[in-house]
Amino acid sequence: MADLARFVLDKLVAFYLGRAFLANALSVLGFLAVIAVAEWVARRPLARYRAAGVSTDVLYTVFYVGGIYALLVGSPLGRLLRHGVSAYAPFLDAGLLRALPAPVHAMLALVAFDCARYWLHRWTHASPLLWTFHRIHHSQETLNPLTNYRFHFVDQTLHGVLALVVYLLLGTPAVEWLAVGLAITWLHLLAHTGYPWGFGPLESVFVSPRYHSRHHAVDGSHADRNFGFTLSLWDRLFGTLDRSGRAPSRWGIADSKPPESFFRQIPEPFLSLLRGLRRSMPQS
Repeated sequence: MADLARFVLDKLVAFYLGRAFLANALSVLGFLAVIAVAEWVARRPLARYRAAGVSTDVLYTVFYVGGIYALLVGSPLGRLLRHGVSAYAPFLDAGLLRALPAPVHAMLALVAFDCARYWLHRWTHASPLLWTFHRIHHSQETLNPLTNYRFHFVDQTLHGVLALVVYLLLGTPAVEWLAVGLAITWLHLLAHTGYPWGFGPLESVFVSPRYHSRHHAVDGSHADRNFGFTLSLWDRLFGTLDRSGRAPSRWGIADSKPPESFFRQIPEPFLSLLRGLRRSMPQS
């Protein structure tokens, strides 16, 4: 038992003192500090941060940024999948871009992953099964930076598996640009602020707060548009760009709203699927 405890403690220390965890956590805290100053200078009302849904987002942030998901789900599943690929599907470890210069490899891999996430995002809206989990993200009616982390763990795991497949096929880049990673994190946090800010000409390439807030609208004509995560160009290329120019009247989902509680939202999609299965079974 003592050896097991020491092993677990060593793993926890290595994780929480690791470069990836510290960089991600500090980038989120830094962004929140900048937003807090901006809100104070602009004298924006802080009532929205006292909404019940914001505390739910805080718990999701602790779950993901605090490393709980990585320790309980992400890392063990990643090791299992890599072992499975090595044993049963080694062809997936193709490393198609490894021969390219490291910077080119890294940029192309990031763009390819963002494109793949775009298509997965569309699937989570089109599939009733996947929407049961993804609607947790859309249930927030008060957008704020931490809504970026309001994802059911099944939804998040799909994106993790996708990342594994993409980087196996293309090869994990030999260089890691901390500045690029921080910029992407800040873009995703900024996209969920609900601010009516656009990026001017750059909005044809990057997702802005104004651009993404339309995706969170209750109105279905908005919600099934603007699927891009980091790059907005996929919506332009594949016909899902919201060209209405209208700001959403409110955010959230029209029906089947899950309970506003982190701990109740975790089992809720499974319970919802079970209720649907029971309704579909013939009554005796």
